[in-house]
Amino acid sequence: MLGLRVISESATINRQTVARKIDYDGILLLTNRRLLWLETNVSTRGIIFTASETSWLVKHEIRLDGIKSITGSSGDSRTWESPTETHIIDDKGVHHFNLEHGFLEVFKPTVELAVALRQDEVEGEKS
Repeated sequence: MLGLRVISESATINRQTVARKIDYDGILLLTNRRLLWLETNVSTRGIIFTASETSWLVKHEIRLDGIKSITGSSGDSRTWESPTETHIIDDKGVHHFNLEHGFLEVFKPTVELAVALRQDEVEGEKS
């Protein structure tokens, strides 16, 4: 799903700590083991004739077997293209995304099913 990964960080400006949010464009990709956040990387080569290459880099990952809950905003067909706020909570904390076409009613059951399948797989490996 296309969207933004929202990172909250603090910065010190004139000896005062200020909280700010940074948005990173990318794609949230569901695999059988993880949710991966991919961001584009554009590189150029050459001095006179420049060529650019675009590649996708994995910048963040969330293990499915560590996910505790998923919360977020609901949507409907009128707001289909508007970003939907989504929070994924795991062992490492809260991961905040604004996903396009990512209604909680669709996204949450899909990821929960993948989490359940992964947990079954892990249990099978233990046996």
